[in-house]
Amino acid sequence: MRSKTLAQTMATLGVVKSHSRPHVSDDNPFSGEQFKTLKYHLDLPDYFDSLRHAEMRGQDFFPWYNEGHHHVGLALMTPHDIHYALAQEKRNRRAAALAAK
Repeated sequence: MRSKTLAQTMATLGVVKSHSRPHVSDDNPFSGEQFKTLKYHLDLPDYFDSLRHAEMRGQDFFPWYNEGHHHVGLALMTPHDIHYALAQEKRNRRAAALAAK
């Protein structure tokens, strides 16, 4: 991420370089957890035959990950719930369901 060409390309695309700690590119636990889930997801093959094959699998995986996969670290909410501020309403419904029992 130090090469001038890469830095210029990132600036052109509006991408801001950042690291949690200097010179540590793998210090993002959220990205790491997503990659781990992707890597060990039962429906994914051991390898991809082509870039197109990987893209097609990603089109299935990422909507599931963001909208269907309930994360323990997010109190069993989905990233979609957190991003679109739906978590509090879901917490309220959970509490009401538990109180009704």
